This record gives sequence, structure tokens and C-alpha cells, in this order.
Amino acid sequence: MTFESPGALWALTSLALLVIFSLWRQAAARTIVPSVGLWKKIPERNPPIRALRRPKWRVELLLQALAIAATVTALAGPFATTSKAKSRKVALVFDTSARMQAGGRIEKARTEARRLADGPLAGDELSIYAAVPAPARLKGIDEVRGIDAHVDLEPLLAAARQGAEHVIVFGDRPVAGTHGMLFGNPEGNSGITELTVTDDEVFVRLVHHGAPRKATIRLEWGSQKVEKPIDLPLDRWFHKGDFSKAGEVRVALEVADGFPLDDSVRATRLGSGRITVAVGGTGIPLLERALGSIPGVAIRRDGGEARLGVGVDAPPPKAPFSVWLHSPEGRFKPQAWDPPGHPLTEGLRTSELGQGGVGELPPEARAGVPLLVADGKRVAVLNGTVLHLSIDLAPQGWSSTPSFPIFWKNVVDFGLKGASAFAVVRTGRPFDLPPEASEGVWAPPGALFSLSPSGRFLAYTRGEYVFRAAGVERSVEANLLDERESDTAGVTRPLDWDPSAPAGREFVRRGLAGWMAALALVLVMLAWVLQRRSD
Repeated sequence: MTFESPGALWALTSLALLVIFSLWRQAAARTIVPSVGLWKKIPERNPPIRALRRPKWRVELLLQALAIAATVTALAGPFATTSKAKSRKVALVFDTSARMQAGGRIEKARTEARRLADGPLAGDELSIYAAVPAPARLKGIDEVRGIDAHVDLEPLLAAARQGAEHVIVFGDRPVAGTHGMLFGNPEGNSGITELTVTDDEVFVRLVHHGAPRKATIRLEWGSQKVEKPIDLPLDRWFHKGDFSKAGEVRVALEVADGFPLDDSVRATRLGSGRITVAVGGTGIPLLERALGSIPGVAIRRDGGEARLGVGVDAPPPKAPFSVWLHSPEGRFKPQAWDPPGHPLTEGLRTSELGQGGVGELPPEARAGVPLLVADGKRVAVLNGTVLHLSIDLAPQGWSSTPSFPIFWKNVVDFGLKGASAFAVVRTGRPFDLPPEASEGVWAPPGALFSLSPSGRFLAYTRGEYVFRAAGVERSVEANLLDERESDTAGVTRPLDWDPSAPAGREFVRRGLAGWMAALALVLVMLAWVLQRRSD
């Protein structure tokens, strides 16, 4: 028997008081009085100072002592430890990334998880987390399934750690601060991680793991086909040709490996009627009004992936083409303009450009090809893929003239010219379909995907998806194209924790305080009954 508060046992010293009180006795004397009237004549008989006498053995005294001892013992919290272990809170986190499909490792992970749940973890409180495709807590191990995309484990681990004492990760790479059961795969996968198609060139980036080997690249477009033998490792391959009339381009890597998800890719010509514009900085409402009036323009302010970036008094969001608007300092109304001669300035009226005042670009922004020069000062400069412009955006200035929407239409058209007409869709990454394609998507059976009302398509299952645009059915291929997922080797390691080991486990306690308190009550009642009978 063990005590939760052994210090309370010091109260057993109170038994000494019981013994002391039992020693102090008044010497009783029996006197016969023949008449009540003589009662007053009886002399007072106080006991002498030394009225102590040897305590007489009494059962009541023993019962009282035992009652005090039982009460003190109950206050000390006695308990007995059983052989039954206490239930633990254990979280099972599954990495369902695409690479885990190589070698059937997701099924192996489920099998091992069931074995643990039915064996060493039986009786424990289990919680199961996986991305299928969104991070979620699942009802059972059978709900775990793989997706054809990369899974970020951090949200899963954060949720698992909040309510669990132990976290077990089923994957192929160790995670700090968790127990891991890891499933590796033989090194030797090769795949395609990047595809770019223009009207005159196809470029692919390759990845290879393991020993060198021979492979074949097959390129198909229209009725034409090209096959080239290659020696792996090879990090890139390209082919020049006329792809201007091709509706789609397929590239396949013919190689013997156990992971086919990254061996073929496809690009589809969707046209250039849609562009995403990311905006940032100040004075955004005026820009959004002008850009929003252009068909096919989708505006975003979250800094995400976009074809065109616009920044006002701030660096524009990262994009293949961007516009940096600078508020003019020392603004002036130009007297003379150098004649503009660029697609970006086509249709602009110089009289309207300076209506609200323009300014010379800051010194650090003047380098590049001058597009607008007023009174010999550079107002607009194209420096590579960044257009710098110094014109006031005041509501009653340039933004209120017909030249304002014309300029932004020129910018959108210019940005689209630099974009490939071929679309390459990746699993796990959003892709903007043409606006008219938001009616619906036909997907492979069991495919995981989403389509927003604005036409933002997100696929988690690799394969062909069909949509209708302008009354015509079109199709796109969702490709893996993720270098992290092409590395299918990983690490093999048994669980670095023995859930059945008694070391470190807490066992169920059977509290005895209630029994001791009940015993004390019974003893007190018995002592009281005996005392009443003796009286």
C-alpha cells in the first residue's frame, strides 16, 4: 500500500493524547446517606493531585484508537497499484504524399497501424490524422488513402500534439519530436519534374536516383512523334520544332522503375484569354476597377502565383511581368512628349497622361528602354520584365480619362504575349481555367479535386479532367511534377518506441481511502455502543 500524502501520517501522534486522557481518573467513593437532609453535612471530597492510576483495559479504548488510526490513514490517501496500465492518448499521423504509393507503402503503414491498435496500443485512446486531401482527423485507419500530391505534415503534427501524449508518424522520413515507423523503398526512381512548351520548343527537366541507366524519351504532338534514347542521370532535355498548331504535347519517360506517376506529362493549349493579376501597395481600388473591367482578368491580393504583378509605391508581387507605379515627386504638366512607339503605349493620348501631373522616375528606376518621355524626363521605362511608371493616380487625374483603361488593357495584352499558350496543370496547385469553364469538370472515377465558382481548379489525383468552355469540351492533364515526390527512396526503420514496455507507464490505482473512512466510522459506532452498555 502506498500513500498520496504520507505526511498526513504524522497525525497518528494524536493517539498519545488518547492514552494520556485515559490515565487521568477521579477516585470515586461510595457513600450511603440515610436522609437527604444530611446531604449538606457530607464533606467535599476532591481527589488528590496524584489521581493517576494504571489504565484499566477497556475494549472501547481500543476501538477509539483504531478509529483514529483509520481516519488518519484515510486522510493520507492510501492506494494500491494494480497490474492494469492506464490508458494513454496516442496520435497516429500518416504521410499520404504521392511518393508513398511506391512499393505500396501506404497499405503497409495501414497494416502496421492496425497491428499496433490491436496489440500494444489496445486500450489506449487513439486519434488518427492524415491529409485526404485536406488535413483532418479521421474516424478510422481504413479512411487513410494516398493522394497524388505533396503533403505538408506540419498542420497534422500541430493538431496531433495538442491532444496526445505520444505521436507516431507513418512515413518514409524521420520527423523530430515524434516516434516514427518508416517505410523506405529501393533507390532507383527517375521522373519528369518540369515541362515548358512554346510554339517552337519543348523543355523538360529530369530527376534520377540510383545507379546510371538507359531510358527513352518519347515526345508526341498531333500526328508526330519523336523518340530519343538517353543516358540517366540527365537533368534536362529539349526539342525544337513547330508546335504552333498543336492542341496538346505529351512527353513520356520510358524507364523501368516502380513509380509511374512522374513518368509522363502533358501540356494543353487553352488559349490566352485568362490572366491572373496580383496587386499590392496603396490606391488599389482605382486599379481594381480598371483591371476588373477587362474580360478574363482575375485579381488577387494575397501575393499568390500570378501572370502579372502591379505595385503602387511598393515592389510589385512576383510575376513574369510586372508594373511598378511611383507617385511623382516634383510633378509637372508636360509641354512636349517624345512620340510613344511601343505596344504598351498604343492608343494613349499624351494630353490625358499629364492631366493629373507626372513626374520623373526616381534615379534607381530610370534604367531601361524609355517608353514615355516628357520634357526630356523619363516618365515610363521598361527594364526587362518590369515597367516603371511615374504618373499621379488621383481620382480626378489620369484615372478619370479614357487613356487609363486603355493603358491597362495594353499591359494585360503585353503580359499575355509573354505567356505560353500551353497550360501545364500540377496536382496540389491551383490552376485558373477559362472563365466559361466554371460550369463543371468531369473527372476520373474516385478522383479528388475542387472547382471554385471563379474557375479555380485544384486536383489532388493525377489524370485527365474534361471541362466545357464556349460550348466545346476540352481536357487537361493533372501532372505530378514535384521533385520532392520523385525521391521515393526514404528510410526504413522500425518503430523507435515500445508501446508495450512497462517502463515509463502509469498503472491504474485502486484507492483505499474510502474503505479506511468507512472502517473508522464503524469503529466509532462500536465504541459508542459499548460505552452506552457499560453505563
